Amino acid sequence: MKKRLYIIPCLFAFFSCKKNTTDKLELKILNDTLIAYDFDLKKDTINLLQFEVQNNSEIIYYFNPLINTNSLFNQSVSKNDVSLKIYNKKDSHEVSYKELPSNFGSDKSFRDSAIRYNFEHLTLDLERLKASDKFRYYANKEQSNYFFIHPKEKLFFEIYINLTDTLNSEYGRSRFAYLKKGNDYFAKMYLTSDSTMIKSELPRNILKTIKENNVKVYHGILESKNNIPVKVF
Repeated sequence: MKKRLYIIPCLFAFFSCKKNTTDKLELKILNDTLIAYDFDLKKDTINLLQFEVQNNSEIIYYFNPLINTNSLFNQSVSKNDVSLKIYNKKDSHEVSYKELPSNFGSDKSFRDSAIRYNFEHLTLDLERLKASDKFRYYANKEQSNYFFIHPKEKLFFEIYINLTDTLNSEYGRSRFAYLKKGNDYFAKMYLTSDSTMIKSELPRNILKTIKENNVKVYHGILESKNNIPVKVF
């Protein structure tokens, strides 16, 4: 599981950037709704989260989710650098989140446990996505949202994510939400990219591609222009 470094004073730069660039890049959730069981029921639910990013500018952007500062991971349901924040529809109050327990075992067996865990959960992910025949592709694909997006281009993404299940934590998800049946909720989505330390974080081929093609590394939090309801059973 990836470790993150949180440096709170730097957050101002991210939120300032979000306001300046959302007119150039647009993030939209394509689902009509998300579903979850009541937190206390401890039941598994499947959401295939589908979203798009559209570049309305004349600039080639690169998304680098290797974030040095990102409070979203403490305050959202996050998976593979995608963050969902959930709110009570009645008063727009944000719900609380809890960290998933680690089940990798002792320090001595951590590596073997992590490899086995990742393999088993990737297999389960692909079964849920009905993409078991694409194992070779997904096993070799980075599990984070690094991507280039060209002027006027629209990219489509999908991941599966659970909102409340704590019994079978899935690959890459860091937190779960405390949701209760009888309440109406809605969710917004966020993607975050950092340009401050790309020379030390990104491989040479990506840095060369960025330089040779006059690419701009997006810096900030991209917020979805829409929100969608969350139904709790």
